[in-house]
Amino acid sequence: MTDVSVCVPNAPEYLRVIRQIAMVVGAKADLLLDALDEGQLASDEAANILMKFAEPGAPLNFEWAAGPGVLHLHARTRCSLSHLPDFPETLGYAWVIISSITSTLEIFLENGEVHVDLSVEGAI
Repeated sequence: MTDVSVCVPNAPEYLRVIRQIAMVVGAKADLLLDALDEGQLASDEAANILMKFAEPGAPLNFEWAAGPGVLHLHARTRCSLSHLPDFPETLGYAWVIISSITSTLEIFLENGEVHVDLSVEGAI
C-alpha cells in the first residue's frame, strides 16, 4: 500500500521535496530520529541514481509506504539503458552511503525504466 506518491521533474531543486516526504512517511512508521535521517538520505540518493540514468525530460516517480518501524520506497524513471552498469564502481561514494543505510536495496531495469526499491528500518 502506498502512503504517498509523487512525480517530479528531473531537476536537483526537487530533492528537497523528496527528502521532506520521506521524513513525513518515516515519522508515520515511528522511525527513530537517526532512521528518519537515513530515510531522507536514502530517498535523496535514490533520486540521484534516477537522475543519473533518466532519459532527458523524463520525470521521476516516487512511492513511499510506512510499515511498522520501516519506510519503503519504490522510485522509477524512463531510461534508455539496455543493462545496468556495475553500481559500486559507477556510483562510488553514493553507493557506499545508500547500501550502508538501507535494510533492503534493489536497482533494476524493467520495461524501459530504471527502478530503485529500498527500505530503511528503525522503530521506537
